Amino acid sequence: MPQADDLMAIALRLFGRDSEVFSRLACKPALLGDFLTASEATLFADAGELTPGQRFLVARAVALHGGAGGLDVLFASSGGGDDPDADRDDLVALIAANAGYNTLYKFRGLTAGRFDEFPARFKLKTFRTTRFDLATVELLSVVVSSLNACQPCVAAHTKKAKDRGLTYAAIDEAVQIAAAVSIAAGFLKTTVS
Repeated sequence: MPQADDLMAIALRLFGRDSEVFSRLACKPALLGDFLTASEATLFADAGELTPGQRFLVARAVALHGGAGGLDVLFASSGGGDDPDADRDDLVALIAANAGYNTLYKFRGLTAGRFDEFPARFKLKTFRTTRFDLATVELLSVVVSSLNACQPCVAAHTKKAKDRGLTYAAIDEAVQIAAAVSIAAGFLKTTVS
């Protein structure tokens, strides 16, 4: 297993900067190594269908969803974007909007259709009013709905993402990035000082 100094060198090579995130993860070198290996294979992969901007939006959404603010800052500074604060606000809005629908439709899925006759009493405009194009909104919604374990929502957003021109390969790429970021986000959330 690589030593902490070797892992920090890999982190600097990938992210181009030092971060408190790496120092906090370094107390568990295997976990830091897993995060860096997974990030290199997904977030920093040479091939793939997502743009670097989409990749880092997915990573930021997972960090924000997981309450790992330091990780969000790292991704915001690594991934570019013309207005990282506005991106953050729109990501948080999408996470919140998905949480509302995920709560409703996860419940309906768990009750075997007993409540399907009742229409949703609200319509959220958030999905159409962010700075992101609609394909990216659907991609982010697939990821957040997956994190929230809402099977009906994952299915619906996957269909919408496909309708907006994304391929299954692009959707899988986003979910794999989400899984990679979750390695660090879960640890960082529970070790906040």
